[in-house]
Amino acid sequence: MMCLLKPEVRQWRPKITGYVEEVVSQFNAADIQRMFRLSWAACDMLIKVISAAVERRQTGHARGKPAVSVEKKVFMFLYYMGTQASDYDIAHRFGVSDSTVFHCVNDIVKVLYEDMQSVFIRWPTGEYAERVIEGFRDKQGIEGVIGAIDGSHIRIACPHEDPADYVNRKNYHSIILQAVCDHNMSFTDVHVGWPGSVHDARVFRNSPLQQAVLQHVDSIFPGGSFLIGDAAYPLTGYMITPFKDTGTLTREKTVFNFCHSSTRMAIERAFGLLKGRFRRLQMLNVVCPRRRCQVVVVACILHNICLLSPEEISSHADEVQTLILEGMTEEVNNYQSYEHVSTDAAMKRARIAEDLSGSMCKCITCCVYHVQYSTLCEAV
Repeated sequence: MMCLLKPEVRQWRPKITGYVEEVVSQFNAADIQRMFRLSWAACDMLIKVISAAVERRQTGHARGKPAVSVEKKVFMFLYYMGTQASDYDIAHRFGVSDSTVFHCVNDIVKVLYEDMQSVFIRWPTGEYAERVIEGFRDKQGIEGVIGAIDGSHIRIACPHEDPADYVNRKNYHSIILQAVCDHNMSFTDVHVGWPGSVHDARVFRNSPLQQAVLQHVDSIFPGGSFLIGDAAYPLTGYMITPFKDTGTLTREKTVFNFCHSSTRMAIERAFGLLKGRFRRLQMLNVVCPRRRCQVVVVACILHNICLLSPEEISSHADEVQTLILEGMTEEVNNYQSYEHVSTDAAMKRARIAEDLSGSMCKCITCCVYHVQYSTLCEAV
C-alpha cells in the first residue's frame, strides 16, 4: 500500500513591494549615498556593466518565477555591504525571500570579483605612476614613492577549521587584508585571506606582489620608485621602512621618520574609509573562506569606485563594459620571488633621508623635536 505525503503548504508572509521602483527611485543624491554608499552615477554604472555581464553569462532560458532585476540585485548587494543587516532584514526590506538575498548577493560578488577586479584595482603604470609619485612627493617631499602598504585585520566569526590560527594579537578572530594605495587612498593592490595570527612580513613575503618584484621590476617600480611601509616590513630596495628608534636617532633620521609616517598615513586613512563605508567588514559573518575573501576584495573595488569623479565613472563604464563583452580579464599575479641585498637598501634609505633633510625647512624640523608645543616656529 502506497502512502502519499501531502505537500506542506508554505505560510504566506506579507512583504514590502516596490521598494526599489517606488522608494529608492525617489531618493536624492544625499539619500542614495547615505543608504547605499555610492553616488547615483556609480550605481548606474554598476547596473549597466553587471547587466552586460549577466547577459553574457546566461546559458539557458529562465523558467519559473520572473528573475529579480539587476537593478534590485545591485541595491540589495550595496545595502548588504553598507550595513550589518541580516539576510532576513534585507529580504523584508526588498520584498524577497532570505534565500533570494543570499543568491543575489553572491551573484553580484562573483561578477565584481571575476570581471572588475583588474579594471578598478590597478598597479600604477605610465602617466598614472607619474601622478602617484608626484602626489606622494607633494605630501612631505619624499621622492619616488609609488605606494603605501600595510595590513588590516578584518574581524570574522569563529571559523570551524583551525580557529586558533585566526586569533590575532588583539584576541579576536580575523583575516588579514594587505593593501597598497596611491596618494588619493585608492587601492592599487590587495591580497586577503591569511589568518589573523600571521605576521605582516610573512603575508607580504608570500603575496603575489612580493613574488613579482624582480621579474617585472621596471614596470612595477619605474625609475627606482618604491613602497613605504611600517617597521613590520623588511627594508629592501623597493620597500623603505623607518629607522628604528633606540633613543639615539640623529636629526636627519628623525626628520625622515616624521615625513615617512606622515606620507604612509594614506593607507591608514584608506582602511578607515573602507571600513567606515562598508560596515559589513566590521564583522564579516561569512562561513565559506573563499566567499569571505571575495567579499573583502569586492569592498575594495567599491571603495575605489567611490573615489572616482563623475567623468572617471563614465569612462570606466565604457571600459568595463567592453572588457566584459569581450570576456577579457587581466592576470598580473604570475610572478617570481626576488632576493634583495639589505646593505643596498640601507644605503638607499640613507640617501633619501639625506636629501629630505637638506630640503626640509627648520619649521618641520622643529615640529619633529618639539611636538609638545602647539605653535610652530617660523621658517627661516
